[in-house]
Amino acid sequence: MNDQFTIDDLVRVAKRENNAKRSYLYVNPFQGKHIPAPPGKVLSLFGQLQELLEQHWGDERLLLIGFAETATAIGGYLAYRAQNAAYFLTTTREETPGAEVLPFTESHSHAAEQKLILDGLAALVPDVQRVVFVEDEVTTGNTIEKLMEGLRRHFPALRFGILSILSSMPETRIADFARKGVPCVCLHRIPQNYQVETLEVHHYAPPPPPPSEKTSLTVRELILSRAAWDARTAAPTAQVRSGCDAFVAEALDKISLPQSVERILVLGTEEFMLPPLLLAQALQEACPEAAVRFHATTRSPILTSPDVDYPFHNRAALDSFYAPGRPTFLYNLAQYDRVYIGTDAPKLNPGGVSSLLHALEAYSKPAVTLLRWRASP
Repeated sequence: MNDQFTIDDLVRVAKRENNAKRSYLYVNPFQGKHIPAPPGKVLSLFGQLQELLEQHWGDERLLLIGFAETATAIGGYLAYRAQNAAYFLTTTREETPGAEVLPFTESHSHAAEQKLILDGLAALVPDVQRVVFVEDEVTTGNTIEKLMEGLRRHFPALRFGILSILSSMPETRIADFARKGVPCVCLHRIPQNYQVETLEVHHYAPPPPPPSEKTSLTVRELILSRAAWDARTAAPTAQVRSGCDAFVAEALDKISLPQSVERILVLGTEEFMLPPLLLAQALQEACPEAAVRFHATTRSPILTSPDVDYPFHNRAALDSFYAPGRPTFLYNLAQYDRVYIGTDAPKLNPGGVSSLLHALEAYSKPAVTLLRWRASP
């Protein structure tokens, strides 16, 4: 895993559907979110961010916060691997009945309302020397600043940092954060509105029809319950490691290993990405000749185009695994022999499963296994 990723490797520009606040989206082909990617490439990229985390804050005990949806796996992997990561949690857009939450908004997002669960934070904050917000791409820093201000109201002594793969924050904005004691670290800086003009040359396809539940595919459902934890609530990184390792070990115990020539997709659902990503890497290591890809469903509505230099060529409209009637999407589907779907949906929406099977069936008839991660069966 010694890949060196350039800006051209990591940046694709895509057009959001009907978003007047921000018409474009930066898409990273090696992040394993919107675009299917080899798991080894994804982890190699995340490993470079881990090196930055240890380099800049190596002598501090950190609480890492990954942003939903796109940075949950990034933050989680840093918590899983980095020596200076002590605790981890993610923000969430899911309903959190009974939890004490800190709400904030992501102004340019298709789903602007986010929250951070505060349960358990007061007990661990005295053991934390800095909170580091982990993102795939930071444009203005406004969303992070809103969350930072909210946390300061609860915990005035906290110190903060920002770590991202990409950043297009202006120098003046970075200097402003520095004056407030908030260092901003990234793998690559890009200019504001980088390559956005390229969106004008593409021909865009109309949005797909509403999700369909008609399918002849069947799914094998397995419950994985060893050491499950919810990343939306703060936990020690030892629990992150044991939970992810248990997910992978239990999955490998219950599924048959693929044949070496097979095409395999491991798919996360929305905010649930890290355990399936690690499973994808384990499958690739067990069967090095197999073509293993990883990515995840998403709430982001993005336009597609047949143009070869545009990042998205097909889009399936799905019903969410987590909430009936909530639009969810899957991009760049292809032919696969096996598909492993990982989800932590507490009450699985049957319509979400059948709409995903319908989408898969449009390209092939794979053997499909659903891996449900639950604290108890």
